[in-house]
Amino acid sequence: MAQYRNVEVTTGHFLPLRRLSTVPTRNGKVLCRHRNRERPPFEVDETRWDAAKPHTPDTGPVRMRGAL
Repeated sequence: MAQYRNVEVTTGHFLPLRRLSTVPTRNGKVLCRHRNRERPPFEVDETRWDAAKPHTPDTGPVRMRGAL
């Protein structure tokens, strides 16, 4: 199961990222990918990943086309 979190990449800017199972080359880093798959995966500090809140896109109000 994929892990998604809202990671703070810079001060005040959060991105919903998915953690990849691939092990990064540097210690203390986590390999992540944004929903845009055209861009290559990038590394984020493991402390930022651990501090981030889980991103659950399936929860919340459901919006249906044509509903009021």
